[in-house]
Amino acid sequence: MKRLLSAALAAALCTPALPALAQDFLPHISDIVKKQPYRNLWQKNVCQKRPKIPANNWVCSAQGVAETDKVRIGGTEYYQVTVMQPRNVTYNYIHVLMNRKTVVGWHINKDTGQNRVYGQPTDAEKQVLQQMETEFRARLQ
Repeated sequence: MKRLLSAALAAALCTPALPALAQDFLPHISDIVKKQPYRNLWQKNVCQKRPKIPANNWVCSAQGVAETDKVRIGGTEYYQVTVMQPRNVTYNYIHVLMNRKTVVGWHINKDTGQNRVYGQPTDAEKQVLQQMETEFRARLQ
């Protein structure tokens, strides 16, 4: 009986925290780009524009190691994502800013030297993409 009460008390104490945890969860970019309108934006602005080499086949599905967050730029909310090629995370990756209306990104491929800008980032978006690259490089040190 004592164990049952302890378990019930623990469940009651933890339950209010569950909705807060659910709100903090951000989906993986590969799940984001499966849904509209993100799917069309990703296909048109990233997948079709990527350098057509085997090392970039992972880009269309966004199936890579990813760090996802949310950021506000000029009052507009974006997913802020760095997605990296599986098994080559420090040499082939994309910094992405996307919302329901736009996707912009900076693809860096240190293996081939074929870097690419996706979409038409504003000056503020370019600044955030550059900051993402600076922070990414700093974490690798």
